[in-house]
Amino acid sequence: HKTMKVFTGHVVVTLDEFQTGNYDGDTEMSEPTCKAHKGEKMLFYCKTHHVPVCHNCIVLDHPKPEHAIVKVADAVKELRSSSHKMLSNLRQALKSTESDIEATGTTVENINAKSKEAQRLVDEKVRDLVTFIQQQGEQCKARVVAKCRQKEKETLAEKEDLELKKVCQSSAADFTETVLSHGTDIQVASAFGQIKQCMDELCPPRLYGWHSLYAWRSGHLNISHQGTPEWKKLRAITNCIEEGQASK
Repeated sequence: HKTMKVFTGHVVVTLDEFQTGNYDGDTEMSEPTCKAHKGEKMLFYCKTHHVPVCHNCIVLDHPKPEHAIVKVADAVKELRSSSHKMLSNLRQALKSTESDIEATGTTVENINAKSKEAQRLVDEKVRDLVTFIQQQGEQCKARVVAKCRQKEKETLAEKEDLELKKVCQSSAADFTETVLSHGTDIQVASAFGQIKQCMDELCPPRLYGWHSLYAWRSGHLNISHQGTPEWKKLRAITNCIEEGQASK
């Protein structure tokens, strides 16, 4: 290892010395040799390609004047200065990156906070909408109930009128039947006009359903005539017929 040219400059120690670190030889590691030309020390620097080169490289691979060749010792000052500047730039870039990382963390926190706030606002809006819809529903139901009650009231009033009409029709039918069955000729002749008037009022021709109810309730059918002179006359004739039947 000490005699071969390729290992020139290498430090040789025993295995025990290496494992324990107890060796007094030259501990400075040898400078790297040229990869293209084994064993050749790289004493020069090609400024054109920014690489160290050996003597053979200058002749074969990096010839002058196409390549700017200087000694490594001369180039290292400029290289160190440039490297320090690049190191400073790298550290500044590192700080900037760290600041950006911190800023992104803050941004993520803000995004999460805004997301939660947006969700809260959505929930609040939904609750408001639900409350509004429920209120509208209650108002609609109240209007429906009011309409139905009004309709029910009107229908009950119509039913009362129909019940009254039924009573009047029944009374008129009984009276007519009595006159026809037991009345004399003069009694039938006397009652006919009144019977016809009651018939016209209580049974108008071709009026049915809601139209007849409307016409009847609006005054076209006047069935409240029990106190009129004609009705009293009919009742007198009926009484007379009934008394005649009783005397027989």
